[in-house]
Amino acid sequence: MGNSIGKDKGEETVDGGQLMPHGVYKGPQDWDYRSVRKLIIERKLAPFYKGLSDYDESWNEVTSTAHNPPKNGTTKGKEVPPTKSVEAQLYKGAIECPICFLYYPRNINHSRCCDQPICTECFVQIKRPENGTLGANNSPAVCPFCVEPNFGVCYKPPSFSAGIGSESSSSTTSPNTNNLISSSSSTTLLSPQDGKPRRKSVSHKNPDVVTTGKVILINNGNALFNLN
Repeated sequence: MGNSIGKDKGEETVDGGQLMPHGVYKGPQDWDYRSVRKLIIERKLAPFYKGLSDYDESWNEVTSTAHNPPKNGTTKGKEVPPTKSVEAQLYKGAIECPICFLYYPRNINHSRCCDQPICTECFVQIKRPENGTLGANNSPAVCPFCVEPNFGVCYKPPSFSAGIGSESSSSTTSPNTNNLISSSSSTTLLSPQDGKPRRKSVSHKNPDVVTTGKVILINNGNALFNLN
């Protein structure tokens, strides 16, 4: 049985994002949708947020909701700000994913080794090397930013919890985030855009780190799915 993504999947949301991609990468996909879905619901991986092709720092909750622009409209060649209150909060201070060059909420995934932001659509595209001493199925992927082996990401959820899996949350911050913040300075997520010191590398064996090996299909002979 292959991965199957129905229309209803696009209606499932987690903390303002979705459980299926928005089509940044077209064609057959060879990552494990079920594993990615589970990790997103567990708040270990950022949901598939909609990437903005442009971002203006003047956008804020008041102006974006008051103007109420069309969902897919544009203004003077620029992408319009999100219209919903939750989205306006999420996209305030949006950051750019260095791979797809789209703007996302600041709480997207960050590489465990060099603290670089990366959206989930780009993360699931990171492939293991085709040649290596351990073979194609066992060689760990390297970080696309600093080329450190065992590429993985950390995710810090937003200050609220909404959508699937939120009913079981006893606080506005997931347990995994609390672990990352309180355990030590080496696991505190700090954005380079804040002007603060970059956090130290987090081990790929840390239970809160999601490596590419956790989302890749072991046998994808009949498991490809298409996003077209």
